[in-house]
Formats: sequence, C-alpha cells, structure tokens
Amino acid sequence: MNILFRMRWFLILSLCTTLYAQAQDEQILLRIGEEVVLVEEFKFQYRKAADISNRSGLPLEDLSDYLERYINFKLKVVGAKYEGRDTVESYIRELQQYKQELAGPFMQDAKTLESLAEEAFRRGAEELEASHILIGITNPNSPLDTAKAYNQAMEVLNWLREGKSFDSLARRYSTDPSAQTNGGYLGFFSSLQMVYPFESAAYQLQAGEFSQPVRTQFGYHIIKLHQRIPARGEVRIAHLLVRSVEGMPESDRAAKAEKAQALHAELQFAPEMWNALVMAQSDDLGSRERAGELGWVSPGKLIPEMDEAAFQLEKPGEISEPFNSPFGWHIVKLLDKQLPKNDFEAEKSKWLDQVKRDGRSAVAQEKFLNEAAFAVKLQENSDAVAALLSQADSSLILGQWKWQPLSNDDASVFTIGNKKVSISEIAQFIKTNQRAGMKGSPRDIMQEAIQAIRQKEVLDAYRAQLEGINPEYRYLVMEYRDGMLLFESMEEKVWGRSTRDTLGLKSFYEANKESYRQKEKVKARFLIARNSEARKFLLTRYQDSPGLEEFEEAFEEALSSSGVSIERQSGLFDPLVHPWLSEFENLSPLNALDLDNAYVIALIDELVPSFIPELRTIRGQVINDYQEWLEKEWLEQLKAQFPVLVNKEAFDGLEKEFVQGF
Repeated sequence: MNILFRMRWFLILSLCTTLYAQAQDEQILLRIGEEVVLVEEFKFQYRKAADISNRSGLPLEDLSDYLERYINFKLKVVGAKYEGRDTVESYIRELQQYKQELAGPFMQDAKTLESLAEEAFRRGAEELEASHILIGITNPNSPLDTAKAYNQAMEVLNWLREGKSFDSLARRYSTDPSAQTNGGYLGFFSSLQMVYPFESAAYQLQAGEFSQPVRTQFGYHIIKLHQRIPARGEVRIAHLLVRSVEGMPESDRAAKAEKAQALHAELQFAPEMWNALVMAQSDDLGSRERAGELGWVSPGKLIPEMDEAAFQLEKPGEISEPFNSPFGWHIVKLLDKQLPKNDFEAEKSKWLDQVKRDGRSAVAQEKFLNEAAFAVKLQENSDAVAALLSQADSSLILGQWKWQPLSNDDASVFTIGNKKVSISEIAQFIKTNQRAGMKGSPRDIMQEAIQAIRQKEVLDAYRAQLEGINPEYRYLVMEYRDGMLLFESMEEKVWGRSTRDTLGLKSFYEANKESYRQKEKVKARFLIARNSEARKFLLTRYQDSPGLEEFEEAFEEALSSSGVSIERQSGLFDPLVHPWLSEFENLSPLNALDLDNAYVIALIDELVPSFIPELRTIRGQVINDYQEWLEKEWLEQLKAQFPVLVNKEAFDGLEKEFVQGF
C-alpha cells in the first residue's frame, strides 16, 4: 500500500468513527456515495479469495490491500449505476436469466443430500448377500388391498420365524417372478442398487435375521440377510455367451455345453484370440461388436452366476472356466479391477450425482419443500381443501370431471404473502389437466393435483424471494450483477477507448516516450565449451588468432574435422546485466572468459545505441500502459464524485476475526 493511500486511509477511518457509531450501522463496512457495502458481503468475497489462494498455493492478499482493490471495484460499479447502465433492457434480461440458472442448486436441501451421499458411501464399504419375499399390493391406493398385503407378509414372516423354508415360501407366495427359479435369492448388492427403503432395512440386519415387512413401490418385502462382506470394488469385464435356454432340446443344450468347453480350451491355448473368437462366436449381440466388453460393473449389477465368476478373477487378462446361467454358457475375461476408495471428501461429487439420480433424493426434496413453505409463509385453508375434495368422483378417472360451483369459490386454498390461490383456480387447473385412465382413487387424484399446485406456488415464491432468504445466493447474484456493470464500463472507458482513440494513444506515447527508451545493447554470439576437450580446442583457436576474422576462419575450418562439441548462442543483450558480457571491462570484437563450468568466447558483431522505439513497434505495450492510465484517471474522478467512507470499528473487527481464522 503506498504512502499516499495510507494517509488517505487513516484520514477516512478517523472521519468515520463518529459517522458509524449508531448501532443500526454496525454491519456496514463502507459507504460509497449513497451505496453501502455490508461486512457480510465483503467477508463472502474475501473468503472466496482465500479459497482460491489455498487451492493455488499462492499467498493470501493482505486484508487492507484487498479492501483497497474492493473499493476501486465498487467505485466503478457505483459509477455505472449512476450512468443508468443497470436499467438497460439487455442487461436486465441477461441478469434475470443468470438468476434463474443460478437458483437451481439453492432450490434443494444441500445438507440432506450430502448426508444421504455420505450414508450411501459408508454403506458402500460393505456388500450384503440377501434373499427376499415380495407380497405385491393389487391396488396401492386402496387401504383394503394395502392392509391385506401387509397381513399376508406378517403371516409369512411368522412362518419363517417358526423355521419354515425360506426357499419354499418364496416360491409359493412371492410375487417377484424370479422367485420361481431362485427362491427369492438376490445375490450380493451394495448401496444405490436397491430402492432406498429396501436398502435401509437390509443394512440394519445381521446375518441370519429377517426384516419386518418393508413397504416400497413394489409392495411389502421380507428380507433375509445371509452375510456381510467387505466391498470388492469394481471390475471391467468382457464375456462370451453360448446361448442355451430352458425349452431347447436336450441334444441342442448338450451341444452348446460342448461348444463352450471347446472355445474355452482354444482360449487357454491362445488367449490372444479372445477378440476374434468373441466377435465370431458370441451369441450376445449387444456386446459382440465390442469384443464382449460389458464395461465397469459392481456386485449386484450382473446376474449372480456372472457376479460370482467375475469377482473370483484376480489379474487382468485372466479367463474364467465356462459356467451356466439361465441365459446359457458364459466365459468371462477380466480386463481391469479397482478396489473401493475410502475417502468420502475425494469422492463426494460422484456420490452426490448418484444420489440426485436415485429415488432417495425425494427425502431431501420433501424436506426442502417443507422448509420453503415455512420460509415463504405459506398458509393453507383446510376448509377450502375439503370443499375441493368433496367433489372428487369417478368422472376424474374417466377424464370427464366438471366442477360444480360453490358459494365460496373465491375462498383461498393457499396464501403466500399477497398472492392467493382460490378454489375456482385449482378447480379450473384440475379440469384442464385431467385425462382418462389416471391411476388411483378420485380423492387421491385430486389430492395429487392440489399438492402439485401447492408445490409450484411454493417454489415460485421461494425463487422470487431467494435473494432475501439465502445470503450466499444474494452475494453471488450481486457479484455477477456488479461484474456485468464493470465489464460494460471498462469496455467503454478503458479497453475499447484505448484501441479506438488513436489520437489519445499517440498523445500518451508522446508524453511518455522517454519511459520506452531502450538501453544500449550488444549484438553478440557466444561459443561455449562445457568439457575439457572442447575447452582446449577453443583456447587454442583463441590464442592463435590475432583478430575476429582470423579466429572465425580458423575456428570453422578446425571444428569440421575435430569432432568436439561446441554450444552456440546469439542475440541482442544488455551488456550491463548479461552474466558473461558484464564480466568484461572493455568489450572488443573478440573476447574470452574462463569460468568454472565453461570456457566462453564472445564475438561482438555490433553495438546498438540507446533509442526510443516507434509507436507502431511497441503498440501493444503502449496500449496496456494507456489502459492503466485511463483507469487511474477514471478512478480519481469517481473518488471525487462518490466519497468513500470506511467504518473503522467494523474493519478492526474483521481484522481480528481474520487473525482467528474465519
């Protein structure tokens, strides 16, 4: 920070001590003209600068220096607003579009999502081997059917506790079609491979235990946990399939088995034939053109038979024995393998992405909607909702529902601030959006429509109030808004002007010509010997030559037949700072320098006197300097137009907070 600024700085601080003594202004850090900057806004920006410094390994800028730069930034923004740049239609349109895009991440419960992601990550450290019995619900919207399915599930659970066979009960009662062949066996799975309620129930079990009936969208499940094992990571595999399915003649199935064995024997003898054999012989059309590759898979993503075979392979290139599945005979080749990672922070973004695509994200969304409804002060009229539901009848299922007007049609169902959504508005929405074949009872259909409208109104209101609700969003919008204004002003007053104003550029160059003066330079060539043989060669040529011409002639002639290695350099150099030229008291056309690590001959071709380059040759440099001058002049005008006052007490508090580490 320069001395002039420090003097101005302490003057401003002393002037502001009284100005900001009132309690209501304690959160104001500085005032620029009529605009104020709050402490929290400045802290938000400084924290961002600190994060960038930490990630890049660069030192963090001093708080006072950062404030000086921030004041200059805000001065330009205040000036742009004074000129009305924030009222231009294109600016308003672009800012509004950005706000819509930026709002997305703030329209969710980030903490709950992260908690769900970490839960999935921790669960992913184990694989579960389990079986289940599914009792489906004929009509999930029917309380009678739901109760019937639950009672059936409890009856099956009691039989299991009495010791009856899980396999036989699954084959008899489970509505999962695969139970008829596998007895309800699911094999191994990990987190994010089952629906969330099923996964949560399974991870609460110990080996040998049965779960209580678990409700999912498929019905009620009874889960039996066989064992827990450490997660095995992922494998990248390819396979060759010889199709053989139930119902084929036994002779054909036997021939398929023999073919699989023959192909395996051929691969054992010549493993490099894998690609050719798979592309010619595999019956899996989906993977055949990729030489059988199935990509990266984790346990539970494949059929149990392939799971077992794939995860038994240890080294890339290893090929399994042929094994049978309901699809036929498989041979699996391991292409790569990776163990699970145990650092959640390093893997957080990946797990968050997976959770957002998973059904469990509805947990976070429901929590967010409830919080958003509270934030926007949603009020619901239960009597108005009841009035709507009273007209739910079977015509809704047919898509032919009509609203029968009531005396209180204008009554509000929802109220958010000054906005009211009336009974008649919701009735019109339901009538317009109904369609034949909608599932559920008429009451359920209408309740879903009311909830959809409620959700939309809450989200719209929350988005509109987001700047007041969420400080981080507010400061990000402010940063983008200010950045747009700054860019437009800088383009007009500095960047664009420096290239358009040719007369101004020339005048600036003429006034500052001396600062572009080039020092006296030497055009020189260097011959460098790095080893003893080359050193002796150069020394001999130098000692035997009375002048530059004689040296060059003798040197080139001798070098062609010597076989020694001589390094060459050339260019235009400042003789006062060059490490070799500065060693000579008086430069002559031919000079020699004996160093510890080299022997150097300096050949001086020309002395270039000091000169001032023409504008056309250094135009880029002059434009940069002109831009700095224009910006400095502009800032001085802004400081005169918009006085800057800083709250000393607030700044002192920031310095203490920074020392403690915010």
